[in-house]
Amino acid sequence: MTEKIGGFHRPSTETKPAGAQSSDKSKGTNSAAPSQESVRGDEVSLTASATRLKSIEARIGELPDVDQARVAQLREMIESGEYKIDFELVAQRLIQLEQALS
Repeated sequence: MTEKIGGFHRPSTETKPAGAQSSDKSKGTNSAAPSQESVRGDEVSLTASATRLKSIEARIGELPDVDQARVAQLREMIESGEYKIDFELVAQRLIQLEQALS
């Protein structure tokens, strides 16, 4: 069952693009003639830092996600036994990370 709710009707309004003239002939305007005022579109200007940031983001996007040369170097060091883990340094960095997140 549906019921129509009344009393909330708004008068119809005519929407026109920015700078459009009324087509009401009683006001003496000609809708075909261009307006005396020039209509400008929206503009966006970026600051120098925003432009620089956009440039940096573009360059970062071109970089590979993984440094394959570094991966190969670490793989060789692990396989040869040259790669040594500094457990104290790892623990210190974990503590620093936890403190930064807190």
